[in-house]
Amino acid sequence: MFGHMKVRQGGRGDLTALEQIAQQTAWDLYSDFLQPPAIKSLVEERYSRQALSRRMLAGTVLVATDEGEIVGFADISPASDHVAVKALWAVDPAAVVSLLDAVTARGGSLPISFDVLLGDPRWEATLERRGFVPGETFDTTAGVEPVLMRRWWLTPATAPTE
Repeated sequence: MFGHMKVRQGGRGDLTALEQIAQQTAWDLYSDFLQPPAIKSLVEERYSRQALSRRMLAGTVLVATDEGEIVGFADISPASDHVAVKALWAVDPAAVVSLLDAVTARGGSLPISFDVLLGDPRWEATLERRGFVPGETFDTTAGVEPVLMRRWWLTPATAPTE
């Protein structure tokens, strides 16, 4: 499937698929870490049709497709000193790689940051394989639940050159 993976700017026609991907993957990803009310609140607050629509208008959503089917998306926040990955949701592992590569390409010479739940073995292993290094930790909330996050960093010098 990787050979057919494409990444493009998200558009309004993608909203339903993105909402479904966020819903599905949030439960799969966070059920080991968060209580159901926190997951529900997180998805409703950050990945509802209205929230995703605002992100689309800001032009910060990248969409991964495989043979025309949406299989993942990333929400990025470019700044003057780095590019932050605010969210990355995918139903296909190849989409994660493609989206991270697209974010790195968009970042150019800027570092990339990506915040994940501290101790999440799936994301930590994925980010390490992609050249990210662990950085600072901080407290925040996921939905209605307090959580500890770790910010991972990728500098252009440590990015994979596949």
